[in-house]
Amino acid sequence: MLTPDEFAVAIRNLGAAFGRPLHGPLVLQYYNVFKALSSRNLNALVKWAIETLDTPFPTIARLRQHAMEEGWLPRPALRPEPEHVIYSCPKCGGSYSVEKDRLLADASGGRGYRCRNPEHGDRPVIISAAAVARELGLP
Repeated sequence: MLTPDEFAVAIRNLGAAFGRPLHGPLVLQYYNVFKALSSRNLNALVKWAIETLDTPFPTIARLRQHAMEEGWLPRPALRPEPEHVIYSCPKCGGSYSVEKDRLLADASGGRGYRCRNPEHGDRPVIISAAAVARELGLP
C-alpha cells in the first residue's frame, strides 16, 4: 500500500517536471484516484508521464487510463446496455425504439408516444404505450 509520504514525493516530482506545483484539493483528487497503486507503480506512472506526455500538465484521466492499460488499476465495470424494443405507427408504419423498462413504466402510467412523421399533419397519431406492450407480449 502506498504511504502518504511516498505519494507526496511522487506528486512533487510530477508537478516539478511539468513546472506546476500541486496543492490542496488537486493533490487530494490525485490521491483518491491513485492511492491503490504501489509506490513502484506510482513512480513508474510518473516516469511514464514525464517521458511520454507532451502536454502542459497530465490530466488525472490520462494518467488513470495508462494505469489501467498497464493493469495497475482495475477497469470500471461496464453497465449493461438497456434492452430496447421496436414499435410501429399503425398509420404510417414508421418504426421507433424505446427502452423496455421505459415502455413498461409508460404503459403503467397511461402514457403514449406521438408519431413524428410530418405527413400526419394536424392529426397526430398517438400510440398507446400499453397497447405497444400488449402487442409485444410484455407484462
